[in-house]
Amino acid sequence: MLRLAYFGGSGNESVVSSALIVDNDGYAYVMTDTDSKDFPTEKPLQAKFAGGESDLVLAKFKPDGSGLVYSTYLGGSE
Repeated sequence: MLRLAYFGGSGNESVVSSALIVDNDGYAYVMTDTDSKDFPTEKPLQAKFAGGESDLVLAKFKPDGSGLVYSTYLGGSE
């Protein structure tokens, strides 16, 4: 089954620098840059946008597409 969804915040997420990887168990990993201060996080290592022009975000989705396993900001400058 193919599920299409929007995932991001109210700012800009960079499609150009995005990456999508699916592991052997079917979990999907998405990595992109964002300047959204309200990007959705789930069990984050870094819960808030840390400043600068953009932060990297990493998210892991359940194999059936039903939700997030985790999503976190990474980096930026505080």
